[in-house]
This record gives sequence, C-alpha cells and structure tokens, in this order.
Amino acid sequence: MQEKFISIQPKEVLWKNLNMKPSQRVSYWYLATALAAATTIFWVIPVGLVGTLSNIDYLTDKVHFLRFINNLPAPVLGFLTGFVPPFLLSTLVSYVPYFFRYVAKLSGQPTTVEAEKLTQRWFFAFQVIQVFIVTTFSSGAATVATKIANEPSSVPILLAKNLPKSSNFYLTYFIIQGLGSAAKNVINYSDLFEYIFYDCFFDRTPREKYVRR
Repeated sequence: MQEKFISIQPKEVLWKNLNMKPSQRVSYWYLATALAAATTIFWVIPVGLVGTLSNIDYLTDKVHFLRFINNLPAPVLGFLTGFVPPFLLSTLVSYVPYFFRYVAKLSGQPTTVEAEKLTQRWFFAFQVIQVFIVTTFSSGAATVATKIANEPSSVPILLAKNLPKSSNFYLTYFIIQGLGSAAKNVINYSDLFEYIFYDCFFDRTPREKYVRR
C-alpha cells in the first residue's frame, strides 16, 4: 500500500524522490533521522559553552585567565552576561532549521509539505533539548553532570532548582527571538545575499535563473 496525496501543486512535489523504492525510502529516512539526532547531540557543545557565559562567577572560577572579566565596568559586565549569551544562542539555533530542511528533502519525502513536517518535528526535539535542558544545566555543568550520573532520577529536581536561575536568560532570549525574527522577515537578508551570490557567480543566463527558482 502506497500513501496517497491530494491537492498537491507541482512546485510542491520533490520529483527526484518519487522513483524511490519503498526499501530505499525507509533507509534514507533512517539515515536522515540519525543525522538529525547526531546534529542535536553535537550542538550540545556550542550551546553548553554559550550557556556557561551567562554564569560569569562559575566561568571565572574554573578558567583563571578570564578573571579580568570581574574587573570590567558593571554596564559592560551586564551586557556580556545578559545580552551576549541569548544572542549567541539565538544565532546558533537559527541555522539549524535550514540544515534539517535540506536533510528532510533528501530523506525520500515526496513533497515539500511532508519534508517541512519532518523538519518541524526534528526542530521541536532540538529546541527542547538544546534551548531548554542544556541551557538550564550548562551554568553549573560540572556539578549537575555529577549529580545526574550519581542519581538520574534527580533530573526533575535539578530542573526545578535551575530554571528560576535562568529566568533572565530566557526572557532576553524570547525578546531577541521575537524582535529578531520580525526584523529578519522584513529585511530578508539571507535571500538577498543568496540572490546576489548566485547572480554573480552561477546564474549567467535567464534560463539558469529560472531553473534555480
């Protein structure tokens, strides 16, 4: 039995995926899911480092040559601890959907709609793990890791203790996400740079521009 799709526009069809055998489609789906899971696991490293920046006391205590940060003026220190970590996290997270969407289209999905649904499922899991869990724990990574290793059932208690400490971080992150997303949609700089790049280096004729679109 094959899945049936109705009311699909031709531009929504991923034509190269239609001739795949069922076994090949399933294999591609498992490979794509494994790649998305590996990306989520790998992203723990940069997200954890960003989360650590929000706790200067912990960072300067563990990394001695960074203790000069404690001598910075209060406005600069507040900027480094209050604005920079949420901004870096928002920047890191913003590129993940593009990669997931590209992988989803290679996973054998017959339409862009199905690929987008798969992308959103992957990205939801990514957000929960990276933005919620990793960022909450990263301020006290060493202590938290030891506690989890010794007593895995203490994860809910650790979340309850650490979430209030991360409230300012999340408030700033949500503000940046809201204002940044609106500004990005208005400016649409990614599509602009893509258009300029392809127009300068690849699209030499009107036919090439039409095919790429």
